[in-house]
Amino acid sequence: MGNWKLHLQCVEKMIPYFHASGHFPYAKSCHLYPNDMANIQYKMTADEQLRVINESDFTIRRTNQFWSGNWSDMTIEQTLMRSMKTIGGLTHGRGITDSTLNKWIQGLPAAHDVCENLEKYCGVYMENSEQHVDARLSRISRDTNDLNILLKWCSSHPPCLELNEIISISTGVVGDTTINCHNAYEIGLIEMKKIIGQTYGTVKLKRSSRVLPIAIVNSSIRIREEINL
Repeated sequence: MGNWKLHLQCVEKMIPYFHASGHFPYAKSCHLYPNDMANIQYKMTADEQLRVINESDFTIRRTNQFWSGNWSDMTIEQTLMRSMKTIGGLTHGRGITDSTLNKWIQGLPAAHDVCENLEKYCGVYMENSEQHVDARLSRISRDTNDLNILLKWCSSHPPCLELNEIISISTGVVGDTTINCHNAYEIGLIEMKKIIGQTYGTVKLKRSSRVLPIAIVNSSIRIREEINL
């Protein structure tokens, strides 16, 4: 089951970070999405409101198994985008031109059902177990190993040191005054205010307004005009 109100709250809280990180399509769309969803109750019947909002029936379920609820964006990624990015799709050798895109889209409704049922028949994609994948012994064992690796890494790279500089705990590279990723929320709010009053089609978001992570810092040093790593 999904929590409708919490879903909208999460989307709203992520908007500043979309602006700051440079995810501009998400940043633009998420300005419209919460407003549209807030007004959708006026376009639904009382029964639909009860099911979608109060009973959290807005998630998409493609199987009858437990823990199979998914929201629309992820469903598109798992179906349409998956078909587009696998062999036979648009991004593997065919190229995205007007003609190939038109042919692919027109044949997609039939091809998607054929491919999906073929995968089910061959047993190469469909999960038949009623148990959630994270509750399986193999996944628990792998998660335990990953946790031990993380704990071992953190023991040799303490993440909670009190320092006055921004330092990469993995490489030791020290960030200069241009590094501002720690102010992502505040910078995102500033960028949000800049587009107030504009329409969706006229909004122009600049990549120069993105926050700068410590990864951009040059980790080399210069000795006698020679660069040494």
